Amino acid sequence: MKKQNILIGILILLLILSCSSSNDFDPLIGVWKPIKHGETFNNNHFVEYDIYDCNKNSRYSYFNDGSLNIELFEELEGVCKKLSNPIFISGNWKKNTNEAITL
Repeated sequence: MKKQNILIGILILLLILSCSSSNDFDPLIGVWKPIKHGETFNNNHFVEYDIYDCNKNSRYSYFNDGSLNIELFEELEGVCKKLSNPIFISGNWKKNTNEAITL
């Protein structure tokens, strides 16, 4: 009985040691809805812009491989529409040392 308890204890210990938390997960990965918009300029001056209700339908999708897809919505002639030819719809992103991202 004692050997069996030791064996069970060793198995539990091995199970605990083999399960490690993954620190590779980046919380940025996924689909995001804009709530604020801003830009930081070369002189580190930050400017924040209003997000209008229609723009909140836009989606920014960040992927593990550093790629980015954007669906932009804008109010045109009083109607909220997805832009079919936005200036920037896909590209790449990278995380800077200060946790900011560069598109």
